[in-house]
Amino acid sequence: MKNQLIHLFTFIRNIRFKKFNLFVIHFAYIKKIILKLTLRKYSASEIHSAKPVFILNACLNPYDSLQYANYSAPNDVSDRFQQVMKGIKSVKENFVNSEIVYIENSIIPFEFESQLKSSVDFYFNFSINNFLQYSRAISNKGVPWSMANLLCLIELNKIKHYTSYHFLNARYEVSTVSVENFHSNTREGYMHVKMKQHNITVLYFYFSGVSLLRIFSIFKFAHLCSVSGFSIEDLFSVFFFKKRYLSTLGVSGKINSVYNCEE
Repeated sequence: MKNQLIHLFTFIRNIRFKKFNLFVIHFAYIKKIILKLTLRKYSASEIHSAKPVFILNACLNPYDSLQYANYSAPNDVSDRFQQVMKGIKSVKENFVNSEIVYIENSIIPFEFESQLKSSVDFYFNFSINNFLQYSRAISNKGVPWSMANLLCLIELNKIKHYTSYHFLNARYEVSTVSVENFHSNTREGYMHVKMKQHNITVLYFYFSGVSLLRIFSIFKFAHLCSVSGFSIEDLFSVFFFKKRYLSTLGVSGKINSVYNCEE
């Protein structure tokens, strides 16, 4: 409850600071999203899987173009790649029956792309997508993050639907703690946000028994608000889900390849 109140007050405060101006600046882009970014019905070929799916989102090469906003600390692409591979491995070891979807937001070396494709069930690279390119130019990392998830859900909708969805930064590792807690203590939507040193937050979104259309609409709303300068943490904490906070989330990793984070 304390966390939710903090995010609510932050959200209310932010409304006063030029958010409407940002909305006007990006209005043409926002209009395109509302009109063009939709889920189509593929009922004839729709496949339902009883397995959970992990949707891992990353940007291995945040400096692939100078036109994009720089919100990541300088670090080596190889280090980020190794972190992603450890994250994928941890999912395979601790969620044995799950499927993995990996989303890449940047242009990466061919050898990295080949290894990633062979390590996951579905691989998507949206680095040349116009919507994502525009998103990466905005100085709010929640904008490209949410857009990449939207584009991924559009593609998944053509292929397969799942009973449960896990959304996590690909550079984090999951532990067996997650297995025990997520299958016994969560209901539909779940998010864990914990403030740490250097304003570090860990986002873990979990959906069970929620339609893909509903998940898509949630991310779409979050994206439109993040374009106007709101944080993803505030949006999800204030507007979505009856959350059941767990004593231990069961993820670990490095923030900007520097700060260790254990949840």
